[in-house]
Amino acid sequence: MSLNLNIESTFGEALHCQQIGQLDRAKELYLKLLASVPRHAESSHNLGIIFAQSRNFEQAVKYFKLATEADPQSSHYFCNLGTALNDLGQT
Repeated sequence: MSLNLNIESTFGEALHCQQIGQLDRAKELYLKLLASVPRHAESSHNLGIIFAQSRNFEQAVKYFKLATEADPQSSHYFCNLGTALNDLGQT
């Protein structure tokens, strides 16, 4: 149970950092979380968003794909994947 609280706490901190513009810290925390829970869809998706915002669409696609694999029911993840692929010129 403490592991779940640590995951939730780490994700919450990463999300907060992302929201206030501390993107390097947010990336670090999301990557740390994914090292422990490789199929944490929200972390993968949020990394994709950070990379897309910095116009690193190849990395964005990588993380959006991980998010869609972890949660194939999320149309939002697929939409962002499609947008990033489009930004790479891949339709």
